[in-house]
Amino acid sequence: VIGFDPDEYSVMEDSGEVLLTVKVLSGSLDSDVTVLFSTQQGSAASMDFEEIGYMPLVFNSSVTSYDVPIAIAQDSVREETEHFFARLQFSQNPPPQRIGLAPDTATVEVTDTDSVVIGFDPDEYSVMEDSGQVLLTVKVLSGSLDSDETVLFSTQH
Repeated sequence: VIGFDPDEYSVMEDSGEVLLTVKVLSGSLDSDVTVLFSTQQGSAASMDFEEIGYMPLVFNSSVTSYDVPIAIAQDSVREETEHFFARLQFSQNPPPQRIGLAPDTATVEVTDTDSVVIGFDPDEYSVMEDSGQVLLTVKVLSGSLDSDETVLFSTQH
């Protein structure tokens, strides 16, 4: 049996890459067996990770494991945790006898590391006591938003 080990990965968006391990999990091979490795979108867009069409991994008695690096793109947009998939399939049809693929799918969760700073701009105001009101400006000071945000604030005497 050839498969992902483990079949669930978690990576921070700013890590640059994640290594996925594919290996012979049980049994032994007496001839070459080619497995095709590919990535597929989940909630993560293809621009968030390296898309791999079909990369051949050749296993035999002396090659029993591969660590496949997948590049993770860092952006400046604050996002929810996203995921994508990696899949395995045999290159030949019908597949080799007595050899299975399990697990044939791995899930990679990408946790966003972008932060957004929201604050007053400027951060100090001077007003005359008898003016009756002051207009305060609240804005995104750094980072970017991909959805609406609510900011609560209060005043003190």
